[in-house]
Amino acid sequence: MIDGVGNLIWGISGRHFQSIDIGKVRSDVFGKQIVVDADSEEWREKGIWIINGDGEVLTIIPTTTARIHRLINWFGGDLESILVAEDRTMYDGYGKKIAVLDTPVPNGIDTPTEDLTHMAFTGDMTGDGIPDIVMYTNPGSLIYVYKNEEGRKPREDVPLGSGVNYTLY
Repeated sequence: MIDGVGNLIWGISGRHFQSIDIGKVRSDVFGKQIVVDADSEEWREKGIWIINGDGEVLTIIPTTTARIHRLINWFGGDLESILVAEDRTMYDGYGKKIAVLDTPVPNGIDTPTEDLTHMAFTGDMTGDGIPDIVMYTNPGSLIYVYKNEEGRKPREDVPLGSGVNYTLY
């Protein structure tokens, strides 16, 4: 973590962190939390890391592949859920699995879901101002849209993190 002029505030070394989301995923921690995927040879340290503003690791959610993740207010409260695309799973800020998205393979598609890479983004697909989930596969043969029935509209300010103009690297 650096300040606005490039001075180091705190750091975590020895890890390969990639995409970052910043949001409120835990009610017991002041402010927003950093949600970032980390690749590691140590299975206990591979997955989604939740870090507070002081650099303290609060939780590591072990996942097979955590590369694509998004935060979304899915339940309408004050907290966001963590969507991990490859697992097709939502977690809370403590690492508890709270939902698994159904991704059935329609008739005529002969590739099993396990052989596809899943990716996701969030956005208002229904025009009600509340972000929904779009899950898609690579190869690009399947698209799933999940309407957010209980979530909240985001505030008007620009979200922190990888945001809408993200790349995978």
